[in-house]
Amino acid sequence: DTTKNTLVVPYNSVPLLQEILEKEGDEIAAIIVEPVIGNMGVIPPSKGYLNELRRIADKYNALLIFDEIITGFRLAIGGAQEYYQVTPDLVTLGKVLGGGFPISAIAGKRKIMEYFSPIGKVYQAGTFSGNAISVVAAIETINELKQNNSNLYDSLEQFVKEVTNSLRDFISKNDMNVQINNIASMFTVFFTDISVTNSDGARSCDNTKFMKFHSELMKRGVFFPPSQFESCFVTTSHNEEDLSKTVDAAVAALKAV
Repeated sequence: DTTKNTLVVPYNSVPLLQEILEKEGDEIAAIIVEPVIGNMGVIPPSKGYLNELRRIADKYNALLIFDEIITGFRLAIGGAQEYYQVTPDLVTLGKVLGGGFPISAIAGKRKIMEYFSPIGKVYQAGTFSGNAISVVAAIETINELKQNNSNLYDSLEQFVKEVTNSLRDFISKNDMNVQINNIASMFTVFFTDISVTNSDGARSCDNTKFMKFHSELMKRGVFFPPSQFESCFVTTSHNEEDLSKTVDAAVAALKAV
């Protein structure tokens, strides 16, 4: 029933979402979205898109739910909702939250969260729910991010801009059918001749060329995720030497494709 009652709308398409809500508004419980797509490569929201989702959800009395498993604590300490200044009703978190330990979390407005057990009737549980080690790791991760918040995220974003701008310059000079999307500490190299703003753009990519690109990177000691539809992440462990090596290897790999 969950799948049957789920309506799928292309990312970054406000008109199509508006059309569905106009027809089905009274039946729509929630709008669920990755605020920045990470599961088909990095696809940022178009200007004002998330604000429109908030407006439409409010208009039709639907919840706005952000899947921030990838973007939470990665775009900013407050995730994509802080980065774009749009507040959802509920948010899912994980990955960065645990600092390497397995954990996930749900957060949201108090009046909604009180529906969850033990206060409310909605039962939610998981293998690591309340696991002491994972929770301590999460607390320490958040404390570390808070202490270094003033320059940590800016430096990560600058690192990504230097990598992606260097690659864009090479791609432009050589008239290659390659696109690069980036936001904060995330980026993806797409092998297509069209802008990637939704799943149609992602599906237009040449997977054979990407795998050749990936193989050439591996030969040069640089590991990108082994799929055209994954995101690259920069961390605090990367340094200027890593940046230079990544750019040199990626340029050489692009030449070889």
